[in-house]
Amino acid sequence: MPFAFNEDYRERATLRGGAEVEFRLLRPSDRLQLQMAFDRLSDTSRRLRFFRAKSSLTEEELRYLTELDQDQHLAIVAMRVDELGRETGIGIARYVRLEDEPEIAEAAVTVADEAQSKGVGRALIERLAAAAKERGIHSFVAETLEENKAVIGMLRAAEPAISLSVEPSEQDPAIVRLILRIPTECEERNDASSLIETLARVARGEIEIPEPFALLKTRYARLQRKSDSPPDL
Repeated sequence: MPFAFNEDYRERATLRGGAEVEFRLLRPSDRLQLQMAFDRLSDTSRRLRFFRAKSSLTEEELRYLTELDQDQHLAIVAMRVDELGRETGIGIARYVRLEDEPEIAEAAVTVADEAQSKGVGRALIERLAAAAKERGIHSFVAETLEENKAVIGMLRAAEPAISLSVEPSEQDPAIVRLILRIPTECEERNDASSLIETLARVARGEIEIPEPFALLKTRYARLQRKSDSPPDL
């Protein structure tokens, strides 16, 4: 079965605040876009991404970051597209598969300063997880500065597309290790079944719920009665 996230993949989405964004895989021709996006990053964003001050990307780094096989090393970009079809890169998420553990990959997300806190990072990591899952990857690992609460919060908000755990780094107390597990299809079905069963128990009165949520109970009970009735002939 062909991958959904392939060279033809393009997806338009409206993010928080009404921003229109297009997602697609990174191309070698995006080299200039990547350089320009890096140049627009603030010193703080660069330090949080690279753990140190970084003034530029070298030619070797640009080649490594843009010439990808989209399997061992894959990247998804978020582009703002104007009325003339011109693209401006505002975010990127990538993974690099571990050589000795091919079902695990290192992941990273970077969002332009002007696009932060608008849901771009969350949308990127959700799509990166989906692309990795169809390629047989079940977990991401990453490192970030302990002070980078924004990225940790963004990853927590991406659940259930991923399941996040945070561990201290053994080498540096200023760094934390992030483990992002991608649920299997079986686990996703089990989660959905558990939710349906919980709602059913609420409707039967087996679970007490606070008054503000009583309307949900009533609506579910009506739906249950409707589904139990014989079909129209």
